[in-house]
Amino acid sequence: MTPEEQQIAERIQSLVAVDLRQMPPQLRAWAEQHLVEPRPTTRVHITDELTLPLWLVTDHTGVNDAACRVVYQPDEDVFGLDTCLPDGTKRFMGLYGSFAESVENM
Repeated sequence: MTPEEQQIAERIQSLVAVDLRQMPPQLRAWAEQHLVEPRPTTRVHITDELTLPLWLVTDHTGVNDAACRVVYQPDEDVFGLDTCLPDGTKRFMGLYGSFAESVENM
């Protein structure tokens, strides 16, 4: 991981830690079970076909998975959601604000 990527990963972890303390217990439990080590990824936006650089923050575990995963957009410094379409294509759905807001909007 480059120094810049390390800074982004640390920023994500810091923002997530703050939000976890403020989330309702059931959402916090789900989020804690699905958090992953932040890692860069790209997704195509679901409406305009633009490819965006994002960071994956939550992922499927095989237990109590949601249809969406939380991602982070470093240029905007906000979280959003992605989804996997029936054909297997992973698409970015949009930005929602904080980590907690993104989890609540699943």
